[in-house]
Amino acid sequence: DFDSSGSDSIFFRYSWEDQSDKPSAPNLVAETLNRSTAAIQLPAPDWVHQPKIPGEVTSAISVHSLGPGPNRRELRVEGRRGTESGFWHKDLVGDAWDFTPTGASLLGALIENSPTDRSTDTLSPAAPWHLSTTLPARDGAIGGQTLIDIGFPYSVVDPRMLDAIGQHAQPSGYRLDVDHFDPVATTRIATVTAPDGTVLPVVLHTADGLRMTPRASGLDADPRHLVGAIEIPSDAYADRASNPALDAFVQDWMRGNHIAAITLSATDHDLVIR
Repeated sequence: DFDSSGSDSIFFRYSWEDQSDKPSAPNLVAETLNRSTAAIQLPAPDWVHQPKIPGEVTSAISVHSLGPGPNRRELRVEGRRGTESGFWHKDLVGDAWDFTPTGASLLGALIENSPTDRSTDTLSPAAPWHLSTTLPARDGAIGGQTLIDIGFPYSVVDPRMLDAIGQHAQPSGYRLDVDHFDPVATTRIATVTAPDGTVLPVVLHTADGLRMTPRASGLDADPRHLVGAIEIPSDAYADRASNPALDAFVQDWMRGNHIAAITLSATDHDLVIR
């Protein structure tokens, strides 16, 4: 979802920090102005595995609102049960599909409904971009959370421009490497190499922003600007005392937290992080 993924900074306030202890704002204006209320929590909720539909299905799929709240939704998929036409439906958080016959002609095209779980199938080749960059020392006045808070579209704020206005960042001694970087994805595995050569697994989150002009998908020579965060996996963070290199990275670069907001500028051959 465009709004919940962190992409609409004009109308919504986002945060990578835990918002569970903050009250919800009564309206959008209060959410924007009152920083004591909860922002939209990033990263966005992951895909939720849905049970198989026990019958024929077509390409006609819809989501229907059942009331206020993001979980009050019903999924509907046109299809057949035996010889009856109609639609399969279930509550968004329900466990099983029900069928409502209509007897109407099918609107969508019948599609394959394999009896086996294919949710882990690879539908397209992995992105070809393998990127690496030094992580900056986090002592600048402008960082990833700052860009989220000021509400500018991320797509027009290039972290490379910070150097042009004198906001230079010194190298921290850490390097980030990410394979198959695809800006369409919001989360992927990456690694941080510490000054002593220790390789630390991390999670790299990103969120695209509103664009003022059209552009092609993927990466090219034109920098693509995003916000994001570097996160330490929960198990590793909990056990960081047993890994001196990870513990030092958490204390020195992550400022003691398990997640740190960043801003990124990516091309098909380089990556800049602030």
